[in-house]
Amino acid sequence: MASMIQSYQDCGCVIMSSKIQEIIRIAREVIHSKVYQTTSVSDIMAATNIGKGQFYHYFQSKHDLGLAVVEDLVKDWERQLIIGILNNSDDPITKLNRMLKWAKTSHAEMEIKYGYAMGNLAIEMSVQDEEFQVKIEEFF
Repeated sequence: MASMIQSYQDCGCVIMSSKIQEIIRIAREVIHSKVYQTTSVSDIMAATNIGKGQFYHYFQSKHDLGLAVVEDLVKDWERQLIIGILNNSDDPITKLNRMLKWAKTSHAEMEIKYGYAMGNLAIEMSVQDEEFQVKIEEFF
């Protein structure tokens, strides 16, 4: 799956089915609340209401789904913060204030405070898995 996403990104476009996007979105929430290591494929299947066959149709493994979640977090961060706030002609103080407001709002909207998703994954996975480490280092 991650290689499929990468090949689509290489051509300058990201084309994923809405089902894949839904699975990644829900997996982000589950992994964020439970942490990656304790999240099972069964947890993801239950949360997304899909069966084992459908999960493995889209992802080869939990690892591939985890890498897709990291890629999705990076894309979300780029879209909201880099493009939406920092990549414009506003003065630096305005950009900083908008960035801080964005961070405060996004955390305030969480019903339960689990910490920062990418930070949690960095702490948990960057020393355990080289592929995660590379993707997380690229992000930071």
